[in-house]
Order: sequence, then structure tokens, then C-alpha cells
Amino acid sequence: WKLIESNRDLSVFDRPAGYGWNLRKLAHSAYRGPGKGCYWDEHLLVHSTTGTHVPLPNWEWADMDGKRLVWAEDGKLFAAYMSPSGIFAERLLFDFNGLKFEPIQAPY
Repeated sequence: WKLIESNRDLSVFDRPAGYGWNLRKLAHSAYRGPGKGCYWDEHLLVHSTTGTHVPLPNWEWADMDGKRLVWAEDGKLFAAYMSPSGIFAERLLFDFNGLKFEPIQAPY
């Protein structure tokens, strides 16, 4: 990640995603409301040549895995690749929504 700008409440990072696209992370450090706490991220895709911005408001986490874009959204893990026009070949890797917490007494 490359730090683009930073102030008290927001740090902006970019990471190359391929074909002129950058994955941008807006790392907030200000209270957002119930259930979010004071540290939370937003993500978007930004094209370095055209200036196109694609907001991704439901992404809770995102990163590059080699040439593959991976992200978490609504309790699910996804992967896709980038093309000149944006995201393609999106695929669900795992749906975590069916998992339940099970307390286990130590030792494990």
C-alpha cells in the first residue's frame, strides 16, 4: 500500500490493481456510529488515466493477492480479476454466514 494522504481522521492508501486501476482504501479513525467503532475502512477502484471512481460501499476489507483482487462483503469472501473496463470473473470463495461461534474450553 502507498500512503497518498493522511490527517487526524483519515488516511488514504492506493495499491495497483492492474490495467491502470488502483484499489483505494480510505482508513477512517473517527466514530461512525453503533456497530462500527472508531476505525473502519471504505474501498473504491480508481482508474489512473480516466479518473473513473467506482465506489464499493459494502466492502469491509479488500486487498490484492498477486493479480487477483479479493474482498469481504456481507459475510462472504470474493475474488475477481481486473480488466481495462473494471472487475471481471467475480467468484464467491466462501460464505461465512452459516458459521456459528462455539465456545471451547482450554486446553484445545
